[in-house]
Amino acid sequence: MVLLMSIYIDQQNLLNCKVDALVNTVNCVGIMGKGIALQFKQRWPENFKAYASACKKGEVKIGKMFTYMLNGNDKPNFIINFPTKIHWRNKSELSYITEGLNDLIKIIKDFNIKSIAIPALGCGNGNLDWNVVYPIIKEKLAPLANSVEFHIFEPDSKYSTISEELEFPKLTIGRALLIHLVTFYHDELDFSISKAELQKLGYFAKESGYKEMKALQFKKGMEGPYSAHIENFVNEMVPEYLQIISDDSQDNNIEAADKVAQKSSAMLETDNIALSSFDNVKELISGYTHPYGMELLSSVHWVAKHESCQTDEEIVTAIHNWGGENHPEWSRRKQVLLEKGDILEAVELMRSKKWI
Repeated sequence: MVLLMSIYIDQQNLLNCKVDALVNTVNCVGIMGKGIALQFKQRWPENFKAYASACKKGEVKIGKMFTYMLNGNDKPNFIINFPTKIHWRNKSELSYITEGLNDLIKIIKDFNIKSIAIPALGCGNGNLDWNVVYPIIKEKLAPLANSVEFHIFEPDSKYSTISEELEFPKLTIGRALLIHLVTFYHDELDFSISKAELQKLGYFAKESGYKEMKALQFKKGMEGPYSAHIENFVNEMVPEYLQIISDDSQDNNIEAADKVAQKSSAMLETDNIALSSFDNVKELISGYTHPYGMELLSSVHWVAKHESCQTDEEIVTAIHNWGGENHPEWSRRKQVLLEKGDILEAVELMRSKKWI
């Protein structure tokens, strides 16, 4: 440990520092998907939930700390979420660090913090130069160095902030198929897709007949076929394969992580059956890559395939009675949302593509 007044260049694990407060570097959109932020999310999920909620309300901004008080007897007592980026995709800027340090100093004084651990602000994924950032940190903190103990961590592997090596799930052909469908869907829309839409992609991937998808179990949900397996798939694939853009919302919040699209595409090229399944699903849903379209197609397919509805009228009636006696509100929703003309167009499409 190198001592500069009460500013230490520390070599231990930041998350294990026995200090009053830990600083976590975050963005302003509610994502803790990689690096030290992911480690904070895993160790203190309650902090993440509060932070994500604050982001949704627009309360997390550059130059403004989001401070979370931990309810434990041991240190740390506070997690100070320090915004170093606006969006997780963006790089950091020196002005973000300077503005943030001004507010951090205020937080230290307001909460009477006597010891604090700070990572390499804006470096690493933020792409700032530590040789430029560190002098700014030291200059800003120097006036407090006689009364506060600062532990500073450099952006170097030997000062690792990662608490443990994460074991990511294997990218199987089945998972690659789903990820490739997510990528196609994203390219069609030019923005991320919702969890509800991903449910429909999983449903059609299974119904395409690909062997690895047969284990998926679907049941009726309010918006169409639903599978807990797909929900688990999303949780398992974050952050290595999928990025969640808004954790507590189902609106436009999933896309394939960087470089995964190419990897999943290459894997499909090794399995002609999986590639054929992808092509069949792609051909079916083209032009329907939006929430309404996916709910329409999957609802039509469900009642035709799983409820043995054959005629046009049988299919329309079954969809408009989607919830049955147990969920009349589901039926009312379908009656208002899915018009008969749209249902019949979807029926014709599915028959022409040999899906029903």
